[in-house]
Amino acid sequence: MAPIILVENLGKSYIISHKLVGTYKTLRESVYALVKGVLKKLLRRNSSGATQEELWALKDINLEIAEGERIGLIGRNGAGKSTLLKILSRITSPTEGRAVLRGRVGSLLEVGTGFHQELTGRENIYLNGAVLGMKKREIKASFDRIVDFAGVEKFLDTPVKRYSSGMYVRLAFAVSAHLDTDILLVDEVLAVGDISFRKKCMERIREINTETGRTIVYVSHDIPTVRQICQRVIILSEGRIVNDGEANETTLLYEQNALYGSDVSSAEVVRKPINSPFYLSKVQIRDLHGNICNRFETGQTLELHIWAEGEAPYENFTVGFDLHSEYGDRITFGTANPINDCFFKKTDRYFVCTLGPLPLTTGKYFFTLHTKIWQMHPWDVWQQAVSFYITDCDPYKTGFNIYASNVTMFINQRWQSLPPGQGE
Repeated sequence: MAPIILVENLGKSYIISHKLVGTYKTLRESVYALVKGVLKKLLRRNSSGATQEELWALKDINLEIAEGERIGLIGRNGAGKSTLLKILSRITSPTEGRAVLRGRVGSLLEVGTGFHQELTGRENIYLNGAVLGMKKREIKASFDRIVDFAGVEKFLDTPVKRYSSGMYVRLAFAVSAHLDTDILLVDEVLAVGDISFRKKCMERIREINTETGRTIVYVSHDIPTVRQICQRVIILSEGRIVNDGEANETTLLYEQNALYGSDVSSAEVVRKPINSPFYLSKVQIRDLHGNICNRFETGQTLELHIWAEGEAPYENFTVGFDLHSEYGDRITFGTANPINDCFFKKTDRYFVCTLGPLPLTTGKYFFTLHTKIWQMHPWDVWQQAVSFYITDCDPYKTGFNIYASNVTMFINQRWQSLPPGQGE
């Protein structure tokens, strides 16, 4: 079966002019420059000492999307996500290559796109349907559901130019989500809506796909939402596709690389010397085989290796940690203390803590390290000293990954059904 969306060798470029900054001019000089500029344009020359640069917003994009797929587009600002949606929506044309879409396309790209400011909400619903090639009776059949979903019944006969941005988005999404289209293109315009409406939109998007099999292309920086909605995710960087794969794996790769840098956090960190007679100087994360690494699966055990420099100011002291998620939540702590009969002496310089099995879900985690006297304030704190990743939290091997953006910890569990009355 032919793909419902086919993109071949697609590219989009823009010409950017960089005008040289000069001094203020007299009126006579300005008039002279204006006339000179017109003459240069007629002679097809660049005017006013400006230089031009060709910027490729998209380059060499090749993509096939099957009917019924839910596709997420993610990437940094300026990666080309919105430009690609605008080309698919026929708002702008590609510089090279082609994009073929088979079927009606509904778009929700920017607040106000597709609406006429002077028309009322009622009139814009019919206008949008007509643009999609729908007959009046088809639009009328969906009209009540659109109005109910948008919650703008009181303002239905008010020109949309008087709508707030939230009302605008609610009506625009309701129109796109309820009219009979084969493809739905959604940019991150939903961020304008309130929390309850965004939740309502997410539920509607899932309904659209499961009930009608409609194809969805969704652009967002909200990675948890992308995971909930999409089956497949495409990462764009500097106008090119750098990764295309299953949603959970691809979004995790994006978080590890795009959000945290191409080097991704090291499993060994050496601290710059500080003005202190005793401080923590180096830390490593290892697996149980002694390998330096910072990637683990739920249920595995890690070792935290810590080195110190100088001489401790007290005869007995402890070394400990706080464990934080990438979102700043303090998950747990650990310390050598009298309870576990582990005090360190002034001559100790190397410490190892074995931690696990780890009940953590997929995501990034930080260790903050400290030294102190038992039940006293620490005298050395190394903030976010080292980090590690849980790359897989699939305890039942179902192919469904559990992410820290949804819940931080997973506790192994067993459920059973008992006969009525038993245990009462």
